Formats: sequence, C-alpha cells, structure tokens
Amino acid sequence: MFITWLEGRSESFKEELLDQGLEAGLKLAEELTPYGQTGALVQSIMGTRDRDGFTIDWGADHAKYVEYGTKPHQIVPRTARALRFDIDGETIFARRVQHPGFPGRHFRRQVLEALEPELQELARVLMGARRWD
Repeated sequence: MFITWLEGRSESFKEELLDQGLEAGLKLAEELTPYGQTGALVQSIMGTRDRDGFTIDWGADHAKYVEYGTKPHQIVPRTARALRFDIDGETIFARRVQHPGFPGRHFRRQVLEALEPELQELARVLMGARRWD
C-alpha cells in the first residue's frame, strides 16, 4: 500500500524520502544487528542508493548464518591436526566437535519490519501531513 501511494508523488519528494530512508535504515541496522565478540557483522553494514530505492546489506561472510541459523553439524580442522579453543581458561584440543546448531537471530527481518513505519512517518513529515492513506 505504501509503495503504491509513493508512485504518485514528485521526484524531489521521492529523492528526499529515499535519502532519509537509507539513513534511517542504516541506523536501524546498526541498532538491531547482533554485535557478537568482534563487531565484524555490524562493521560490515553497507548502504547503497540508486534511482528507484536503496539497499542495506551485511558484507560479513557469516551474516547468513547469524540471520538464518545452522543445522547441527560436525566441525573438523581444515589445515591443522586438531581444533584448539579455550573454555574457562583451559586450552582444549579436539580432532572434531559436534556443533548443536543455531536457530538464527533474524536481524535483517527485524530491520525491515522496523523500517516500514519509519518510512511512513518520514513521508508524513516531508509532506507536512497527518495521514498518508
């Protein structure tokens, strides 16, 4: 409904809405993206703007796993003879470990769901109107 409504507006209005929408989307993405141990996922957020819209993406290789989760799987070393990790200050070596899987955090969907009302409010402000429907 919002996109249909937008089609009848002037180009300058659309440009301003998309510019400010991208800015709002990037802010939401930073707020809703899990930080993790290193912050690499948050640091990988990218926004691009073209004539018809904007895109927000996460460039980190592990973004899809954090978003959608993983099934239980076995982890084996790629180049070494053993895996090495620390638990409670103790170094552990193992030839393989069974990962229990991960349900996913669905942060991209959260950004999209949070952005639509933000865009609607932004359109109201830009038009100086109380309602857009």
